[in-house]
Amino acid sequence: MIKFILSVCTLCILLTNSYSQSPTPFACLGSDGFGYYSSSATSSLSGAILTYSSSRISKITTSTGNRVTLCDATTIGIALNGLAFNPHDNFLYAASRYDATQFSGKLYRIGENCQKLEIPVTGAIVKFNTNNINTIDAEGGNISSATFDLDNHYYVNTSFTNTSSTGFRNKLQTIKIVSNTALVQSTVTLTCPSCITNKLRVTDIIFDEGSGLLLGSNKETDKLYSINTSTGVLLEIGTTGITSSIVGIYKNRDGNVRAIAQNGNIYSVNASTGAFSFLSTTNTLNSGNADAASGCYAPPNISGNLYIDANGLIDYTVNGIDTNMAGTTIMYANLILDGLVLKTDVLSSDGYYQFLGLFSGNYEVQISSNQGMVGQAAPTQDLPTTYEWTGDNTGVTAGDDGTPDGKQSVTISMGLDMVEVNFGINGIPITNGLTTPSQENPNGTVQVNVPPLTFSDPEDVGINNITIQSIPNPTTQGTLYYNSIDVTLGQYISNYDASLLTVDPIDGNVTVSFMFFSTDQAGAMSNTSTVNIPFIFTTLPVEWVYFRGHNTGSENILEWSTASEINSDHFTIERQNAFGYFEAIDKVSSEGNSSHVKDYSFIDNNILPVTYYRLVQVDIDGKTDTSPIIAINSRAQKFINLYPALASDYINVDIEIQDDNKTQYQILNITGQVMQQGLLESKTNQIEISLLEHGIYFFKILITGDVHKTLRFVKS
Repeated sequence: MIKFILSVCTLCILLTNSYSQSPTPFACLGSDGFGYYSSSATSSLSGAILTYSSSRISKITTSTGNRVTLCDATTIGIALNGLAFNPHDNFLYAASRYDATQFSGKLYRIGENCQKLEIPVTGAIVKFNTNNINTIDAEGGNISSATFDLDNHYYVNTSFTNTSSTGFRNKLQTIKIVSNTALVQSTVTLTCPSCITNKLRVTDIIFDEGSGLLLGSNKETDKLYSINTSTGVLLEIGTTGITSSIVGIYKNRDGNVRAIAQNGNIYSVNASTGAFSFLSTTNTLNSGNADAASGCYAPPNISGNLYIDANGLIDYTVNGIDTNMAGTTIMYANLILDGLVLKTDVLSSDGYYQFLGLFSGNYEVQISSNQGMVGQAAPTQDLPTTYEWTGDNTGVTAGDDGTPDGKQSVTISMGLDMVEVNFGINGIPITNGLTTPSQENPNGTVQVNVPPLTFSDPEDVGINNITIQSIPNPTTQGTLYYNSIDVTLGQYISNYDASLLTVDPIDGNVTVSFMFFSTDQAGAMSNTSTVNIPFIFTTLPVEWVYFRGHNTGSENILEWSTASEINSDHFTIERQNAFGYFEAIDKVSSEGNSSHVKDYSFIDNNILPVTYYRLVQVDIDGKTDTSPIIAINSRAQKFINLYPALASDYINVDIEIQDDNKTQYQILNITGQVMQQGLLESKTNQIEISLLEHGIYFFKILITGDVHKTLRFVKS
C-alpha cells in the first residue's frame, strides 16, 4: 500500500501560532472506516466583523458515529475550513477562515502530532487582513470546502457566506502542492444549469477517481452533483437527497463515500445514483465553520524507489541507498500507457515515487531526469553520463528484469497495488589524466617515480584500484614498473600504492606515456586517462665504457673506464652493508675533462662472500650519475661484465673462465625467444649482433654446475 512514515501522537501539547513547526504524517493504522472533521464551537458577529473560535480536529468512526478529538482547539489555535486529506503524503490540509488573528485564506499542512506548517501559495487563495464580511464577500468570498485528487491537487471551493453577498461566489480553484509550496493552476466559476433558478451553494466536495470528476453537495437542494473541474458545470446525480443539509463529504480508508448532515446523521453515498443511506448518528458534532475530510484514504498505487546501488547486481538484488538524484540532477518517475505519459511524480528525498489510481492493464514505469507531460509522449530519460543503470526489479528479493535501463513493465488488475517497483543507478568512477613538467632524463637504468594517479567514485569511498590499459613502448619510450616488476598490458593493480609505480625511460629526449582506468565494486569502468612524463636529454658528465670487478682471494679489485668526461670531479665507491643499504667507503678523483679513454681502479680488503658495489660519479656542480650495481663472489671467483649497454654491431663480454667449466650464453628478445646462442671460451669475448633487429635484448649466461646471470643491452 502507500508508503507511510509512522509517528505517534501522545498528548499533542504543542506551541500554537508557530510557523516553523514540523508536522508528521498520519500513521493511518487500523482498518476501521472513519473520516476527519474540523469544526469551531462558537462564532461572534460584531457589526460586519465575523470571528470563529479556533477549530478542533476529530476522528469520526462511521459505523458507530463515535467522535474522538485528535487536536483540540487550543492546540490548533486558529479557525480552519477546507479540510482535506492528501493520500499523496498522508497529511491534512486546511485554510484559515474568519480567524481572529490569521483571518482568511492561509493554507496549512497539519500533521498527526497536531503541528501545522503554513504553505505559501503562488497565485494565492484570496487572503485578507480583516474579518469584515462585506469586504471579504465583495472581494472574493471565503473558503467553504476542499478535497484532493490522486495527483496532489488541492481543490478548494470559495462559496458565499451571506445572502446579501454581491462578491465572488462558488469559485473552484485547482492548487498543485509541490513539496512545501503550492501553485494555483486554474480558477473556474461553478454553475448548475439543472438547479431551479440556478440555486447553488456547494458545502463540501470529494474526488471520484473512477470518473475523474468531483462530487459535491448543494446546500440549496441537498442533493449530490458531479463537478467538471475544467468547466465548473454541476450535473445532478440521480434525484434523491436528504432533508438535512450536508456539511461534510468524505471517503473512508477503503474509498467508500460518506456524508455528514447538519443534524449529525452519517450516510453512505452511492456515487453512481446519488442515493443516501443512513448509517449512524453522532451527537457531539459541531457544525459551525465545519468541514469533513477523507479518513486516511489509501487508494491503489504503483510505487517504488530509486537506489544508489553501489554494488550493482553483484548480489543480484536491486537495493542500496535511497536517492532522488543522480549526482546533482533531480530524477522523476513517469507512468506510461500506450507510449503516452499517464502520470508523473518527482522523486521524494528518500527516492520514493507513487502513482495513485484505479489502474488496470499494462503500464511501464520510467525513471528519468525529465518530467513527463500528461498526454504527451514519454520524454527521453537522459541519465547523466557519469551514471549508469544497474538493475530494475519488482520486489525486494533477489532478481532483475534482465535489462538495466530505468524502465519496468507493470501489469496490474483493477483495485490492486503494485509496490516496490524499484530501480538502481550507480555513479561511474572518474580518473584524471596527468602530464608532468619536463624533467632531466637520468639515463641508464634508473627508475623514476610516477606522480600519484588520481581517481574517485561517487559512492565507493577510498576506491583504490587501477588497470593499466596501455604500456610505454619499451624501445622508443621506456619501461613501466610496479614494485620493481615490469608492468604488463592490461595489468590490474589492487590496493594501488603510488610509491611503487615507477618508470625507467630510455636515454635521450623522450616522453613516456601510458593509459589507465579504474573500476568500482559494481564493476563499472571509469573513463580512460593518459599519463605523459616527458624527459629531456642532457649531456652526460661521464661516458662509461665499463665497470667491473673480480676477487683475488683476499681482496676485491674494482675497475672502470670512461670514454670521455665533462666537468667530472670524483667517483664515490659505495658498498652494500649487512642491512642492505649502500654506503660510501672511499672516493677516487677523476680526470675532470677528457676526450680519451681513462681507466680507474680501486682495491677493497673488507670483503664478504658476495659483495655488491656501485659508483657514484659526482660532477663539479654537484650533479651525480650512478653506475649499475655489480656483485663480486669471493667464493666462485668469477666476474661478468657486458658492454656497451647501447650496441650496434658487437657486444663485449668479460668473464672469468675456469678450465673445468663450460660457459654458455643465450640472447633473448623481450618476449623470451632465443635469438642467438653459443659458448664463452675466453675472458674477453666479442659477439656479433649485427643481424638482430633494433630493440631490447637479454644476455643470459649459463655456467655448468654454478650460477647464471642475465644482463640487458639495447641494439641500436
